Amino acid sequence: MTGAVASGDRLRAKIVIEQANNAWFQARYQEAFDLRQEVYQAALKGHWPLEQVISLNTSGLIWWTLNENDRALRELREALSLAGKLEVRSDEIATTLNNIGIVYREMGRYDEALKTFDEALAIDRKLKSRWAIAYDLRNTALTYLRMTRPDKALPLLEEAAAESHDIGDRVNEAKSLLGLGDAHFLAGNVPKASEASKRP
Repeated sequence: MTGAVASGDRLRAKIVIEQANNAWFQARYQEAFDLRQEVYQAALKGHWPLEQVISLNTSGLIWWTLNENDRALRELREALSLAGKLEVRSDEIATTLNNIGIVYREMGRYDEALKTFDEALAIDRKLKSRWAIAYDLRNTALTYLRMTRPDKALPLLEEAAAESHDIGDRVNEAKSLLGLGDAHFLAGNVPKASEASKRP
């Protein structure tokens, strides 16, 4: 395989995995699985570990959406194993850890979720990825909310919202403010909950 051909094939794989993610977002799950499988097979054939990791993450998240958490964890743990072998992409390790943490949280395995989110946060802080740090903080906070620990969630959500605001990530900022309102409400502070929902 020439370099030009390989480059073209990898570009197509990148496009197809985006199509798979779009199908997943739109609840077209079989289409998402089929597109993801196309990328995974191409990645195996081309010996592209990064694309294998990305496609396994996509598969894991689809299974999580379908409430097949054990299958989701199998895919994500395989992705984590492969991600650990990538020499210069520790961000993929953090991404995969975050996804595993989300599944643990859904399963009620909160201590494992928190540990996994902490591992992701440590990597993202080292990388100085403000976007990823804000997501790590929000995921950790949402886990504390599931544990009815608003005292732990509140400072994390404040930091996540501020970080997201500073870098212009309006989606995560809005989700962090929504979580902040929930945390204040859970803590019994209704005025603060209302205030959080009205923050720009």
